[in-house]
Amino acid sequence: MIYTDITPGTLKALKPQYIRMYLNSRGWTQNQSTSKYDTFRNEDLDEDVLVPKDRGLRDYLYRVEDLVELISAAEKRTVADIVSGMMLASAADVIEYRYEPLSGEIGVIPVTDMQNILKTHTSITNFAYRDIKDWHPSYSSSRWSGSKITDLVRVGPTAAGSYIIRFVYPAVSGNSAQSSLEEGLVPDNDDLRRVCDKIIHSLETIVDHAEKNEDLISPDKHISYNFIAAVADLEVKGADLEVKRHPLHAADDDASGSVSLTGKIFPNISNIARNMRPAGMNEDRVFVGHLMAITDRRFENESLPGKLTLKYISPDDPRPQSAKLDLSDDDLDLAYDAMRNKRPVRLKGKLVGNSKSRRIEDPCDLKLLE
Repeated sequence: MIYTDITPGTLKALKPQYIRMYLNSRGWTQNQSTSKYDTFRNEDLDEDVLVPKDRGLRDYLYRVEDLVELISAAEKRTVADIVSGMMLASAADVIEYRYEPLSGEIGVIPVTDMQNILKTHTSITNFAYRDIKDWHPSYSSSRWSGSKITDLVRVGPTAAGSYIIRFVYPAVSGNSAQSSLEEGLVPDNDDLRRVCDKIIHSLETIVDHAEKNEDLISPDKHISYNFIAAVADLEVKGADLEVKRHPLHAADDDASGSVSLTGKIFPNISNIARNMRPAGMNEDRVFVGHLMAITDRRFENESLPGKLTLKYISPDDPRPQSAKLDLSDDDLDLAYDAMRNKRPVRLKGKLVGNSKSRRIEDPCDLKLLE
């Protein structure tokens, strides 16, 4: 193997159907077929490639290696790009963040910045989908019936150059991709493609208003305050971001979009968010206290959150207060550790309700204290 960044295991794992879908999306067409192989041709490149039909073939790995090398030479693209495209063949879209540090330290990213992008893009996806399905100027909580759509999104392989984070939006909900007679991808749910459209179009609108130093975005744009506030949270110190959409099965490249989020634009985006924040909307607060009264229902369903009570002291009242909250996954495990070791915790969230029934909505940034 003449390249070192792609392992034999990766090549052997490439499914024949994904290879065929990739080739169709790049202008190659099938012109011959046998019991073991399909032949694809690209008239513009004047090249033919042989695609094995069965990963169980003894020489499958070597056939795929030859295939990838030939396509790489014909399309003048790197082997890594070719393999990445085949791996993502069952996806409809990729939204890509290009992280460009002002220091010039190319190809790396601080852990805290990576965590922020991962967390914030989840919120952006959630609110973009909600703006499509049930738009309101603002939402009191990130929880709603459609928020599970974020569970479908995957983080894909990065690329060379400035550090690139890829969020993959599948075109199919199951493990098996469906294709047409021409081997084109047949999405079984168009919602994720619409979400990608909405994310890029909303970002373009926000940046356009911020560049013009405007304070508000018209309601007819159907961009919620929550989406704008999430975009403002993308700001990282000492780096610029470029957000780009790659529709993997578009008819042409014109469908892709790119939005530049430089450090200089974020103060104006934050200003728009402040001006569009509804009066009376609860802001995030910091709570410090002890967790107690936990109810863990993961034995019923892994996706169910644990229900807890936090005892804390409010700066407005010296008497101990309590509020209920839900935690899931790693945060729920961390809550167990805190209770077992009787350690205080610190977290952020929105306090809702009254003195008889308080609740912390959207808890985040849970940390154990000494």
